[in-house]
Amino acid sequence: MSDASEQAFRETLRREPGLFTQLGAMFVGPIGRLTILVFALTIAAFVLGIWCLLHLLDAENARDTIRWFAATAACWSSVVAMKLWLWGRLHALAVLRALSRR
Repeated sequence: MSDASEQAFRETLRREPGLFTQLGAMFVGPIGRLTILVFALTIAAFVLGIWCLLHLLDAENARDTIRWFAATAACWSSVVAMKLWLWGRLHALAVLRALSRR
């Protein structure tokens, strides 16, 4: 890569908003409230998953172990699904930002 093209690339990176600016932009707009709800549900599912994991480790028989494992897996699977939705929204906003510059 030539020095001039590298400088141009670095200049485009400087003009891009940072990660925290992009994350803040997710919470405004037409579906900002839905994003806030999904973010809160993600935190709640993670905390619930920790609670289920602690009960899983204290289970006394196989039946309780299976139930607590299923609850833990469900909580953390929902965390993964919601995180994928949030990162998809972040990417969609980045694409819209790039299209609006053109």
